[in-house]
Amino acid sequence: MQPASLTTSFTQQKSELTQQAEAYSAICVEAGWTQASNPLGFIHKSLFPDADQGEAATTFGQSINAETADLDEVQSALLEQITEAHSSLAYLNQTAALALDSREGVVRADVRSYEEALISARKAYRSFEDVRETLEDRTDVASAQIDGALSFFDDEIERSKSVADLLVARWQNADGAVS
Repeated sequence: MQPASLTTSFTQQKSELTQQAEAYSAICVEAGWTQASNPLGFIHKSLFPDADQGEAATTFGQSINAETADLDEVQSALLEQITEAHSSLAYLNQTAALALDSREGVVRADVRSYEEALISARKAYRSFEDVRETLEDRTDVASAQIDGALSFFDDEIERSKSVADLLVARWQNADGAVS
């Protein structure tokens, strides 16, 4: 007679919203728009403010050579990246709207991952603004296309803030939801 073997898992399967929000945050890091968060680095910096943190991370502007590359190439790359960040965030917002409309409810992991994605979007926006400012310093001329794309991205971030509030309210008001 063989002894019985049983394996169980207490982890809950991630919802579509959680998966998409985590993917958005990962895209922001992989594309170089944001830096990966490091909670231990924050604690280390808080405790030892004068300590050397090692090599500085490459900024988005450095990754596309915003200060030295051909202006048209930098503008084109920046516009492409802003558009990608905007469309990815819009898709995430659609996923969140579906979650709000579903009977499944919203769990804590959905709220947490969505808010982390929103933070990533804000950081990406700041990275794009920094590159835009670098371009303006180099040319003394603002690009209407880049300003328009940044404005659309900012509008999507504002929508995301409202969606985040709705997700929190739905999660807090869920009857008997498991989080």
